[in-house]
Amino acid sequence: MRRFLILWSFAAMVLAAGCAAKTRLIEKPTPLPENLGIHSELPSLSVTLTEVVLPNGPGAWVKDAKWDEYIFTIQNQGEAPLTIQGFWLVDIRGIYLTSRMEPGRLEDISEALAEEYKTVQIKTAVGVATAAASSALLTGGAVATTGTLAAVGPFALLALPVIPFIEFKQREAKELDKARIEKQFVARRLRSNRLGERAALQGSQFFPVVPNPRMLVVEYRTQGKTHELKLPLEKLRGMHEELARKQEEEKKKKDAESSWNEGEGN
Repeated sequence: MRRFLILWSFAAMVLAAGCAAKTRLIEKPTPLPENLGIHSELPSLSVTLTEVVLPNGPGAWVKDAKWDEYIFTIQNQGEAPLTIQGFWLVDIRGIYLTSRMEPGRLEDISEALAEEYKTVQIKTAVGVATAAASSALLTGGAVATTGTLAAVGPFALLALPVIPFIEFKQREAKELDKARIEKQFVARRLRSNRLGERAALQGSQFFPVVPNPRMLVVEYRTQGKTHELKLPLEKLRGMHEELARKQEEEKKKKDAESSWNEGEGN
């Protein structure tokens, strides 16, 4: 009887560990970075870029995000209504990149761009986990748990029926986390593209990760004519490279501390 209770206790621990999936959503983000105050205006529209939230940087609300969040204040300065038709980020090569992408597409484009930028030796602070870390994140530790099961003999026989349920719960948790991130994404994005007389809006637009962007372009239409407002982004030069350097330094420091602790343990 005692052996039976021990086996079931072990199975319960396996179940709890497998179902405790990790979330990428950060419940309490750090404060936003300093106000950039990048401003440009035309007689009918003014745009101020206040902050840029980088992957795993100040203000980040998703772990290892693969996009940049540009936070704006825009104002109609005229008496006629206007419609914002699009936001474009111009990269160092002069290529226009749209903000009309959902999280999954942004991640794909950011990864592709990171490979392209390597050819011109530009570092990007894209939050890419190692293969082992990615596996652990997606499985909630099931890989390690399965390995443990294989090593404990009779304990594994009891736990095996639990594994399909664990995998189901992990998939369910992953989808729930994805839905929460997408809900926050939509809530932060500029909710309207139409501005009435003297009206103002504040919100975000999301772009692929682009180091050293040259310019931001806002396309809008008013009184039957289309206009472009341009914000030069010299102030953002080196933005990703600096964050990438800091992240590398933090990783080296943690690795050194880990190695030192292991040495002390021996």
